[in-house]
Amino acid sequence: MASGPEPAAGNAAGLTPAAREVSQIADRNGDRDYLMLDKAHGRIIMFENGRPTFTGAALTGENPADFLEPDAFSKSFAEQKGLKYKVTPAGRYTVSIGYDNSYGETLDVNEVQGSDWDIAIHKVWLGAPSEHRDARLRSPAFADKHITYGCIDVDGPTMSQLLERVPDDEKTPLYILPQDDRLIGKLFHVRQTERQSAAPNS
Repeated sequence: MASGPEPAAGNAAGLTPAAREVSQIADRNGDRDYLMLDKAHGRIIMFENGRPTFTGAALTGENPADFLEPDAFSKSFAEQKGLKYKVTPAGRYTVSIGYDNSYGETLDVNEVQGSDWDIAIHKVWLGAPSEHRDARLRSPAFADKHITYGCIDVDGPTMSQLLERVPDDEKTPLYILPQDDRLIGKLFHVRQTERQSAAPNS
C-alpha cells in the first residue's frame, strides 16, 4: 500500500500522541505555521494556523538516535565514518529555502550546518539503488524509513507541497520528534513567559 503525500484532516485526530503533545507545546509558544517530522513513523506534517494540513512519507537517518555525535560539527562529511553519524537529530529547528544542484530547491535546517555538510529536507536521493529509497518511501513499515545520512528525504510531490506552503522569506519552525518519546519533555518546553502569563495572580 502506498504512503505518499495526502491532505491532513485539519485537526489533531490523526496525529500520534507524541505529535499531538508537541503540537500543543508549539501552539502555546506561538508557533502557528510550522513543519513537524515524526521520525518514528516516517511522516512529515505541515501545520498551518495551528492545524495539520498536509502529510507525506519521509526517510530519516539510518541511525535512529536522537542526538548528533558530540564531534560531528568538527568533522568534515568524509571524516564522519560509521553508522553513529547517520542521525537526524530531534529538537526544534528552523528551515529556510535553499538550492542544491542535485536536488533543486531544498529546505535547509539552519541550526545544523557543518564545515562542508548540512541537514536538509530534499527530494529523495536515488544514487545508491541498493538502498531502495524510493520503495522505502512507499513502504508501510516504519523501520524502512531509516536509511539516510541524516537528511530528510521525501518524494517529488511532497517536496512541491512543502515548498508551496512554506514562506519563502521567513525561517519556518521545524519540530523533529524524538524516536524515544520520553525525551519530549527534555527537548520541547513551554517558554517561561507563557508560563508566567498563565499563572494566577497572587
